[in-house]
Amino acid sequence: MENKTEIKCPKCHSSDLKVNVITIDCKTCNNIFIPEDGKIFLSDTNKETISSTSLSAFDRKILNICRMEGAIQAIKFCKVSQNWGLKESKDCVDKLLDENPSIFN
Repeated sequence: MENKTEIKCPKCHSSDLKVNVITIDCKTCNNIFIPEDGKIFLSDTNKETISSTSLSAFDRKILNICRMEGAIQAIKFCKVSQNWGLKESKDCVDKLLDENPSIFN
């Protein structure tokens, strides 16, 4: 089964949204937020994915891969997407996992 993602309002978790060029308006609670502040959920599990403004988009992607597919897949992603060697890719993933132990809770 293929996972689909959806953006939900960070205030009320509604997915009834109006997307603007710069902001997103929640039709349920009228909260206005920027896309980076939205909470992203996997539609078939309703589990929130990693969404932290303190992490880069690349770091969030790596942590989401770790959580959904495992660390080996995240290392492969780093290796291919960044054209890194195995050691550099593994070190990157290990460092992110050490700094963000709560992703598996």
